[in-house]
Amino acid sequence: MQKNGWNQWVCNGIECRLAETGKMITNISNGGRALDLNEAIKLAFGNDADTEKVGKDIENISMEFCKMMDSSGYHFAEFGLDLALDQQQHYWFIEANVRPTFKGFKSLDHRIYQQICYEPILYSASNAGFGWEDSDETKI
Repeated sequence: MQKNGWNQWVCNGIECRLAETGKMITNISNGGRALDLNEAIKLAFGNDADTEKVGKDIENISMEFCKMMDSSGYHFAEFGLDLALDQQQHYWFIEANVRPTFKGFKSLDHRIYQQICYEPILYSASNAGFGWEDSDETKI
């Protein structure tokens, strides 16, 4: 989740992780690999889950979290939220990272990776007073 140039929270991507065989840790540096949501849902649930609904649920949960954090009085611009979906398709919040890494997006979708890298610059420039309200400069 990132704030864009208009100070709005956006979900710029969903990256799922799969642990290396025989391990429980999903970190890429420990042998885990990145998956897109469709692939992860198919591996976990076959055809017994609605991938589109899961994606919307993740975005809604993430947006609610970001709104709660905004109301805390602290200033946040970016979160990497770790969520889990159990076998009964219940969501679990694991942690929020204020300095997330996006290594998995490099291999999944380079365009999304670029957007994720670019968004904090747009947000910072907007906060500094460099506006582009009538421009398409924010599109990659």
